[in-house]
Amino acid sequence: MKELIARLREREGRVTPQRLAVIRALLNNDNHPSAEDIYRELKPQFPTMSFATVYKTIDKLKALREVLELQFRDGSNRYDGMRPTPHTHVGCTRCGKIVDLDVDPPTEAVVSAARDLGFHLMGMRFDLYGTCAECLRERT
Repeated sequence: MKELIARLREREGRVTPQRLAVIRALLNNDNHPSAEDIYRELKPQFPTMSFATVYKTIDKLKALREVLELQFRDGSNRYDGMRPTPHTHVGCTRCGKIVDLDVDPPTEAVVSAARDLGFHLMGMRFDLYGTCAECLRERT
């Protein structure tokens, strides 16, 4: 946390209590929150904080590669501050829950195949989708 704050200060100058709260919300949350989730969580503590503050802080953390952005079809970007490097996720298409998997995809074969097609890769993301156990129980 101290190193991250030092890097942010180096790049952006001062770090406000609101920015610190956004950072803590990302680093201490394994639920992959959206910017809206973080805003709703922190608004009671910081009533004058704007949504723009949350979004800009996340954007700065993305630029420092301290947050991994997960984009989904429904338009709800979610963020992973606990593991900001590419890794595998499994998501529930019903409730939206996202869980980190400790198993990485077969990256060598995938990267090699993409390069063989002439692609210059800038990043990678591997996600699995389905219905979680809780949602399956609710259906029955």
